Amino acid sequence: MSDRSCAICSLLLRARRRSTLRTAVAGLLLAAAFACPAQNMLANGDFDADLTGWIASGSPPAVWDGFDVDNRPGSGSALLTNQSASANQRLYPLRQCIESPPVGSYVLYASGYLVGGTAGRLVISYGVHNTSDCSGTGFTAIGGYYLGAADQWQRNAIGVPVDHAQSSIEVSLGIEEDPDGGEVEGYLDAVHLLPDAVCDHSVAGIWR
Repeated sequence: MSDRSCAICSLLLRARRRSTLRTAVAGLLLAAAFACPAQNMLANGDFDADLTGWIASGSPPAVWDGFDVDNRPGSGSALLTNQSASANQRLYPLRQCIESPPVGSYVLYASGYLVGGTAGRLVISYGVHNTSDCSGTGFTAIGGYYLGAADQWQRNAIGVPVDHAQSSIEVSLGIEEDPDGGEVEGYLDAVHLLPDAVCDHSVAGIWR
């Protein structure tokens, strides 16, 4: 092989190595984006082993179940049931207070699984108290969303603005009766409240 041919081969080899390195670096950055290691502001939002951190506030009470959105051994979800005979009756069996969150923009995520054969809906709601610890009567319901996919996990999210340093956020997990008043049950898991700037929420697959 001529010296010129060897030089060309050497250049091609170096170019291939640079391309491989760029691909590896891009893969590491993508993996980091998907991991999004922000700390959840909600205690036990993944319901690892029990319902610790959540306040029971409805009847029948929510119970812990080993059915996990990511099939993680030892983890599970909150099973909510609504047995009301009244059509469209909504219950909130679980609540949690986030005391004095820093002023800023947040996103409230949740995954829900509605047991098939019913026409009810799981409900994720939030509101703001004018006190730092969710005490008193100064509560304003702000917004939320429904999770109503039967026999499959569904993911949704909503923006949560905080513009007052002495306020607190109350997150409520609920279940709404179907129009006929039949029993409804469903699972909620991976309930996360995260700063809006932490992750790229537009990338499909980061949150399920």
